[in-house]
Parts: sequence; structure tokens; C-alpha cells
Amino acid sequence: MRTQHGRIQADHSQFLLADPNVDTTDISDEGDLIRAEPGFVTIMTGIAYGPVDLTVELLDHAPNDTDLGDWQVVEETIARTQSGLCLRFR
Repeated sequence: MRTQHGRIQADHSQFLLADPNVDTTDISDEGDLIRAEPGFVTIMTGIAYGPVDLTVELLDHAPNDTDLGDWQVVEETIARTQSGLCLRFR
């Protein structure tokens, strides 16, 4: 497992992890917290604008820990990309 921590800026209650060469306005999937499309994932935040602390874990296999008792909403997706994901703002 590889873990990265950072602080990003939310814009319009969201931020994106996206392939730099993908049109992120082509949305057909909608979830409560995430919207996943080929080449990008839109993550909805709890604030409209401002800093958001972010932790990303890259896993080689599905997690073994399924204790989700402290969470109100849990969503899972698979991100497919040709050249990697970068933090992007709309």
C-alpha cells in the first residue's frame, strides 16, 4: 500500500483526480460522494470552497478491513486511466 497526504482546495464543493488528457465535463455517472468516468473521478466535499485535507491510499488488492461502523456514507469505485491521475480543478 502506498499512501499520500496533502491539502487541496475545494472549488464548487468538489475536486477531481483526472488524466490530464481527458474531458472532465463528460459526466454520466452520479453518486453521493464520487462520480467516476473513464479517465477521471470527481470527489464531492463538505465545503463549497477552501482547504480540504486529503489522504489517498493505492492498494494492490481489496482491503481486508470492512468495519465501516463510524462512516455515514461509503462509496467505492475503480479509476481507469491511460496516463495516471492528477489533481485537477474545473
